[in-house]
Amino acid sequence: QKHAHLSAVMVQRILDENQQLILAVIENQQASQSNDCSQYLAKLQRNLMMLGSVGDTQVNSAAGLIPSDHRSQQPQSSQW
Repeated sequence: QKHAHLSAVMVQRILDENQQLILAVIENQQASQSNDCSQYLAKLQRNLMMLGSVGDTQVNSAAGLIPSDHRSQQPQSSQW
């Protein structure tokens, strides 16, 4: 995951951009220009997915967990 180590400054920039994207979507919807909304919504979705993956990675790292995409590659121990 190439976005796993975003700085707090970069995360804040993305959050600020998301706010602007949401406002642009609202403005376009109010002006009945829903066709223009799709580009803003696509960018917003990419940003949210990136922030979500960063959050998952940071939580897993803090808890000492293996990221979910690597769990299937770990050998299973038979303790039962």
